Amino acid sequence: MRKFGTLVTAALLFVGASSTALERELELQFESPLLATRGDARVSQLDFVGRMQAVPAPDRAGVVSDPERIGKLLEEVLLVRELADRAIEGGILEDPAIQAELHYLLSVRLSERYRENLLAERELDDYTQQARELYRLNPERYRVDAPSISFSHILLAADGAVDAADPEATARELLAQVKNGESMQALAQQYSDDPSVERNQGLLEAVDPKRLDAQFRTGIERLKEGEVGLVESAYGWHVVRVEEVVTAGVPPFDEIAEQIKTDARQQHRGEIWEREMRKIHEPELEIAEGAISELLDRFPPPSGLSGH
Repeated sequence: MRKFGTLVTAALLFVGASSTALERELELQFESPLLATRGDARVSQLDFVGRMQAVPAPDRAGVVSDPERIGKLLEEVLLVRELADRAIEGGILEDPAIQAELHYLLSVRLSERYRENLLAERELDDYTQQARELYRLNPERYRVDAPSISFSHILLAADGAVDAADPEATARELLAQVKNGESMQALAQQYSDDPSVERNQGLLEAVDPKRLDAQFRTGIERLKEGEVGLVESAYGWHVVRVEEVVTAGVPPFDEIAEQIKTDARQQHRGEIWEREMRKIHEPELEIAEGAISELLDRFPPPSGLSGH
């Protein structure tokens, strides 16, 4: 199997007004099997893996199983690789300012990865205890000011397009299909007379119960979360599945435990990083003698702002 490597070497020497010079040198090299070529541009397996790091981990399997998405990413990586090769051949890497920029960009990514690894190593496997304490200390944080209900429905209107003669009978047939496992979304798109169905596929989220038709509200309030049933309203008959009911007030811990665990985890991660930052900032900042003057000479203000 043909393999090739990528080598980038950059060195930066900055001599300021002080007698101290700081030299940075970076060498990155890897060898990986050839993945694809276009003209003189070549992409290795690891080049592609590097690009995939920007894709959220849960989505990566979907990318590599879709030939079209792989093709688009390969085109992107090939273009970047070809332009980068041209830049190197043109001598851009010989510019100390470019070298400094690349060093800094690498430092940013390394610092991000260090933070990710540090937090992953120190976070807990389970935050239930911390979540209970968070809820105990500040339950008002989770207060819901107004009730709401989310539900999926299929409307069979008395003057609808499906069966104006007996919409209740049609609704009962669709109810049976939903209970037998048919997709409510698909049935809504096919049969519902609700004009909003094309936009929401029959799902209405976080609706204020006061905004509902009174007869419909009375019927839907008899259903529990996850339950599907038949409800009549001034508009006709509805096949309804209650997705979520949110009541006003402070919900019991068990109802929102996962949300509070997420909050507890984020709070813990913030505390871990804050402690790390305190350690890093313990030593006093020292600026080399004459360095600020050198920077001002390197980046002079526009002539109109110089005060002269």
